[in-house]
Amino acid sequence: MPAALVSLRLPLEQGLALAHDQVPTSPAVVDCVFALFGDGPLKSPVAFDRGYGRVFAYHEEDGTLALSSLPRDRVQLFRLGATDDADVWLLRVDSGFEFAGTRHDVLFSTGRASGALVDQLLVGARGLLYRRDYDIDAADAFAITEETGLRDEPGPGYRARYRVESDGRFTLVSGQVLATQDGRTRGPG
Repeated sequence: MPAALVSLRLPLEQGLALAHDQVPTSPAVVDCVFALFGDGPLKSPVAFDRGYGRVFAYHEEDGTLALSSLPRDRVQLFRLGATDDADVWLLRVDSGFEFAGTRHDVLFSTGRASGALVDQLLVGARGLLYRRDYDIDAADAFAITEETGLRDEPGPGYRARYRVESDGRFTLVSGQVLATQDGRTRGPG
């Protein structure tokens, strides 16, 4: 991974809503990042917290989304910092349209010595029935929040805090499924 990319100033609140003024990432860097991820799916919170499954069952969006299936022409890559043995990055892929499913923000880490992908999580996305947003406290600490449902039929929500370990692996610190306004966690189970 290149070392001389734009670094974001932290802490960062409600990252999905932020517009980042940057020249698009070069095609060579985009190729490098997409090669790191291969064709595997982007991780959702269920990879770290089985309780999130109740929230995912409500909307079932982006469960098998792979980075390779997203457009490559509007990609931004930001360096967030480093842990002892890993670099931490934020990747934004934007289709340029203003409707659900057009922006995906992925937090990921790479080994400082190897440059290989260590861990990743789709931290910011908006679909028809959900909106996931994130806060990044520091290169080694972040949180996500998710709201589901429609205005007249809210679904369950979710919030979680994560730590990025010194080796770059993401660890769930706390996760909680949130009830709807009427006190129920709608959806299966």
